[in-house]
Amino acid sequence: DEYMGCTGDAVVFYSKAVRLLVFLLVEAPSLILNPPFSLTNSDRCRLRSYIDVLNNRQSISRSQRMALLKGGDQQCSS
Repeated sequence: DEYMGCTGDAVVFYSKAVRLLVFLLVEAPSLILNPPFSLTNSDRCRLRSYIDVLNNRQSISRSQRMALLKGGDQQCSS
């Protein structure tokens, strides 16, 4: 969506992706599952890296959206 110019949609999808990864990093290991859900240190590091990248893209998309709104350009419809 970001590359297609739908920055509003991109911001929403980045936010959802971050929430999912944060859930996997923080909450999922404490769930009572069979087999148990566990993350290695490498997995945790990779998830944090993905979260940082997605937060950065979300911030950029949000800035682009604000610029478009100020410029009066049309937005994509969902």
